[in-house]
Order: sequence, then C-alpha cells, then structure tokens
Amino acid sequence: MSRRLEAAAALGGLLALAGVFALLVTAGSGRGQEIPAGARQGTGWLDPSVAPAVRGGVAPPVDPATILDPPPPVMEKARDTYASLCAGCHGPQGRGDGPAGHGLRPAPRDFANADGWENGTGLAGILKTLDEGLPGSAMAPYRQLGRKERVALARVVMGFGRFDRGTDDREALLRTFRVPEGPLPNLIPVPLAMARLAAEAPAVPPLARAPAWAVAAPDRAARVLAARPGLGTSDAAFLEAVAAQIQDNGFAPSVLLATPARRRRLLEELR
Repeated sequence: MSRRLEAAAALGGLLALAGVFALLVTAGSGRGQEIPAGARQGTGWLDPSVAPAVRGGVAPPVDPATILDPPPPVMEKARDTYASLCAGCHGPQGRGDGPAGHGLRPAPRDFANADGWENGTGLAGILKTLDEGLPGSAMAPYRQLGRKERVALARVVMGFGRFDRGTDDREALLRTFRVPEGPLPNLIPVPLAMARLAAEAPAVPPLARAPAWAVAAPDRAARVLAARPGLGTSDAAFLEAVAAQIQDNGFAPSVLLATPARRRRLLEELR
C-alpha cells in the first residue's frame, strides 16, 4: 500500500511539473513576435476558437463585375481581418511563423513560398481554401465572411508572395459569383458555447460515496460519469478516460495505479 501511495505522489509531482512547463512554454511562445495592428483589442487572434461571435444571415448581393478588384476601403478592412483571424498562425507577414502555429502539423502555410499549395496559388484556389478549409489541417473554412470579404482577404494573402501565379479564368470566377451564395453560418466562441451547454445541462449531484483515495473532486467526477454512462462498465475505457484528463476530471492520480480489481470495486461503489 505504501509503495502505491509513494508512486501516486511521484506521479502527481510529475503531472504538476508538466503543467508548470506547459504554462511557461505557452506564455513564452509569443515573445519576440510582432502583434498585428488591430489584434490588440482582445479579438482572440492567438486562438480562433475565442474570436468574437458572428451572426449569420443571408449573404448580401454583390456586383460580380467589381468583386474581383476590391477598392482600397475593402482592402484595408481585409488587412484588419487578416490581422485578427489569420496572423496568429500565419504570422503578420504571412511567413507561417505566427505564435499560435507553433507545433501544428502540417505547419501553417508560408504565403511567400510558391511550393505545395493544396488548391493552387491563384485567386480561385485561395478562395476554394477559404470556402472549404483544408481537411487534415488546422485550416478551417471562413464562410462566415461574405464573398466580397473573402476575395479581399485572398488578395491580401496573394500580396505576401511575389511569384508567378499563372492566370485565373476571370469569366469562370464571375459565373461563380453570379450564383446566389446562400445563408452564412452563425459562429460562437468555444468558451461561450461550453458555458451555454453547461448552463443547460441537468444538474448532477456530487458522488455521495466517493473514497478520498480515488476521487479528489466529487462534483467533477460525477459530471464525468454522467456524461459517459458506459464508462463504468469497462475498466479499460474508465482508465483511458481518467488518464486523458487527470488534472481536471475529479479523479485522483492514484486511480491509475490501482489494480483492475480495485477499480472495479470503485466503480461499483460509485454507481
């Protein structure tokens, strides 16, 4: 028993050290990076999941004859859009060196490099990426922006790379723009969505028979078990779930070191 407690204490210490290390790395990852203009007002430029909410609706009509060459006011707004939505990963100069892009695989696109563009380097290909995103990467679609805004943003991206992009079929693009775009989606920041889900979820009482050796926070552990009803029927599934988020799921690290038989008895007690 004493060996297990010692091992649990050691595991807890390692997890604490890992947490401190992660915090220090995250805090230092943006040092030395230029913060884009327009991204200092809390727009969440380091993490698109906390960007401001955007109300969807029907896309406004556009004149296909003018959309391909945005006027200066539209381009200025597009540069602000790039600073708040794109520079966190792609960098303020489009070199793929934004602080939020560190560790992403595949790495964010370097817009100054002509090689390896999934949909091509021309306007049509960049618009396809903005419309659909890139599956298998962190690049999400940006259809919350209207067509005019997406074209201007694509022009901003094209301005970072001074290389031959070939010739776009202008008439084909104009035919595409003549087709009604349809509704634009609503967007909600992830923390706000999580808070709304938590508020609407039924109240879960804390675990009444929660042994201290296994449960550090009976209220959080109760929510974990309630959200995954089948978790208590499989030791392997339970062990995997507890190990994945041991810092905040309410269970103690000693659960990981217990024998399968002891975990089964624990689950029976908690039902």
